[in-house]
Amino acid sequence: MPRSQQPAHTAIAETLRTRIAAGEWPPGTRLPSRAALATELGVGGHLVQRAQESLIHEGLLEGRTGSGTYAAHPRPRLLLHLDPGSQFGVRSATTGYWTILCRRPGPAPFAYFTNDQPTLLAHPAQPSRPGTPTVLRAATAEPDDALLLGLLRGEPVTQIESTSSDGETSLVIVPARLWDITTT
Repeated sequence: MPRSQQPAHTAIAETLRTRIAAGEWPPGTRLPSRAALATELGVGGHLVQRAQESLIHEGLLEGRTGSGTYAAHPRPRLLLHLDPGSQFGVRSATTGYWTILCRRPGPAPFAYFTNDQPTLLAHPAQPSRPGTPTVLRAATAEPDDALLLGLLRGEPVTQIESTSSDGETSLVIVPARLWDITTT
């Protein structure tokens, strides 16, 4: 789509992306306020906010509550293997660990931590049974999952449904911006 036909927030995101790539805001640097950027670019603050949210989804920016928006430090993509013999039907190529997040009636979610950050969620039906990956689908993060993973509500995720040998299904939530998924 020609630049003139792009939604305004997409053009603003491209402008910010270019400035980040040029080194104007090195990783860890706080960007000017939304109001300052809106004035500089001659647009409304809501358009700058939408542009920044899309760049947060891409991992180029990070929002810090009460502090502002910062250029993100580059993070290598993590590799996740579909593995029927592994817990929840997936195996990470990155060192980490699964832990239960809370105890409440019904199955409690598990989180996979890498570098002390939750990077995957599993909603188990039978957490100790190996599963067979059956369904992968693109989705958006549900509010509770987004909160647990430090994502924005509605951020793209991949859902992996895995069915154990006795027919019980687990659901693994994979943030799209963090993980590449492979069958090998």
